[in-house]
Amino acid sequence: MNLRWDRYRYESPTGSWGPVSSAVRMNWDSAPDHLDARIEIVDRRGCDPRPLNPLNEHDRIRLLSAVWPDQIERVERTRGAFKEAASVPVVVDQGSAIKWLPGLLEQAADGVATVVFHSIVLQYLTDQERAEFLQVIEEAGARATDDAPLAHLTLEPDPGMSGFPVRLMTWPGGDEVVVARSGPHGADIAWI
Repeated sequence: MNLRWDRYRYESPTGSWGPVSSAVRMNWDSAPDHLDARIEIVDRRGCDPRPLNPLNEHDRIRLLSAVWPDQIERVERTRGAFKEAASVPVVVDQGSAIKWLPGLLEQAADGVATVVFHSIVLQYLTDQERAEFLQVIEEAGARATDDAPLAHLTLEPDPGMSGFPVRLMTWPGGDEVVVARSGPHGADIAWI
């Protein structure tokens, strides 16, 4: 779902964004600033130790089995994401982020912002893997320029905060801000 975020419809009482025809609907408590920003995705890639293909019936069943059956909205969002996946091809490489990410971040792409995004991932890494992963991003951030910026966007649990913070760190500069709070499944987003 994360790799096709721009194909989904985000709706709030104060503004909406995304294709009206999208099979996926997400609700915001209010619209964020810059709702009218033009977004162009140049490339999208992902990795997973055991990737599943949302275009494959067997894999769709496995993906749906991870959603609690009484959470009807999540089931519908997941099914909608399957529909959107058919129109937006994405490469998901098999492997660990620690081995996969350095090669992608090695050379900055001039004229575009590179965004590393993950949700509910860090808790599944060992302490060493987590440190290595974050170090790769920090090192790429140190190489970022105004013509080739880097952003690290995360939705990860934080025991010290209510909800799941959506954090954005950008380079050059290394500035970090919590831009929103969310439920654990990306719904009920409250912009800060």
